[in-house]
Amino acid sequence: AWWLPGQVLISWCRCRSQLGNTWRATGNVTRALQCFRKALSIKPTDPDVLLNMAVVMQNLRYVKCVPGLDAV
Repeated sequence: AWWLPGQVLISWCRCRSQLGNTWRATGNVTRALQCFRKALSIKPTDPDVLLNMAVVMQNLRYVKCVPGLDAV
């Protein structure tokens, strides 16, 4: 259970989201998704985090559909 003031939680959520974007940009989608999930555990309806996570998940689905890239 979180007991931090609301503004601190929002800042923490944004930090996690930005960290997720950094991991995504470096190609580490596993860590990116972990960060986005953590951000959503803090603020489940954050539209930016939801969009970022959806982009990563969509890209994974697309890559897995490309022949020869099953190892991704």
